[in-house]
Amino acid sequence: MKRLRVALLGFGVVGSGVYDMLQKPPYDTLVSIECIFVRHLFKDRGNVPRHLFTDRVDDVFKSNTIDVIIEAMGGLDPAKAMITRAIHDRIHVITANKEVVDHDFHAFVSHAKKQGVAFLFEASVVAGVPVISSLVELIDSDRITRIEGILNGATNDVLTHVHAGLTFSEAVQKARNQGFLEADPRDDFEGVDALRKIMIMARIAFGTEIDRKDVCRIGLKEITPSMTLFLKSRDWRLKQVAQAGSENGNTVISVEPMIVEDRSLQGSVEHENNVILFETEQRGRLVMIGKGAGKKTTAAAMVHDLMLIHRNRYYVVADGVEDRPSDNRTSLRTASYLLEVKDADAFSSITRTRHGHFIITRPIQRTVLEAHGKEIVFYARIHEQVRL
Repeated sequence: MKRLRVALLGFGVVGSGVYDMLQKPPYDTLVSIECIFVRHLFKDRGNVPRHLFTDRVDDVFKSNTIDVIIEAMGGLDPAKAMITRAIHDRIHVITANKEVVDHDFHAFVSHAKKQGVAFLFEASVVAGVPVISSLVELIDSDRITRIEGILNGATNDVLTHVHAGLTFSEAVQKARNQGFLEADPRDDFEGVDALRKIMIMARIAFGTEIDRKDVCRIGLKEITPSMTLFLKSRDWRLKQVAQAGSENGNTVISVEPMIVEDRSLQGSVEHENNVILFETEQRGRLVMIGKGAGKKTTAAAMVHDLMLIHRNRYYVVADGVEDRPSDNRTSLRTASYLLEVKDADAFSSITRTRHGHFIITRPIQRTVLEAHGKEIVFYARIHEQVRL
């Protein structure tokens, strides 16, 4: 079997991790790295042969020299254009870029299928767990009704440290020192990262395109020490939870702070670990747990996809999308919420129980809280499995 000729796009944490793996047996006999595309050509990259590096897009696409591109740059530009060109030229694509996969999911899947090449993105969603390939196999013989997960390792690490007694700012700094948080962590804390991941999975599971304006995405605010103490007194934890479900033909998606029980599945997953739960008609509940990011973890996911191409056994995502748009009425669903408020008397009409400045609401629509926005210090939805 001939060696796969690979172009590596990007040589940061993930790209260098892929390169390092491919230098070791057995991959060094199966794969040949032909070029490495980078934005800054003259940056010091240790002992890696300098002739491999280029900052010219055309060098990547020399005729008949590349079988696979492995995209590890991140962001939409120039990743989107280079992936599009690769598929057009009948070059297989592997990417860890959740932003570009989410942004152009159906276009890439459909184009790759027409061109007869692979478009593989296992590393873009919970890199340490083979979620995508498992999901594709599941829907061949079963119907998924619900997906739920903790999908962002950085926020989960912060919340783990807060629960252990650190202040929110101390926990953020600790996560940053460990390399889990970027200098600008807004995508993590505002739920953007988790939303991209749950959207990718929902498209595969439910075969629909979801209008992003109908999705519920609530960011994670600073947690006060008094909130942490209250949660501990009830054996509860705060988590950032992503959910996607199929209800009467409609797809409902949310990412929001959520209260779970300490001993629950979600409550037991700590630090940078992620958890994904699939509910299916035939198999019931399936759970996958593992690290969501990291140099070695993400590189391993990308090399796994590369070996699938090498064996010609890669997964193919269905490219059909329902013509009828999904009616995502997340905002109309009712749930109970935990509120930390300035004046508890102002919330008497929606209060189930009151504990000083903490209120547990009766089941309400989330939009009801908007009328009290200025009086609410913090709020989180209470998971439906929590015993009140």
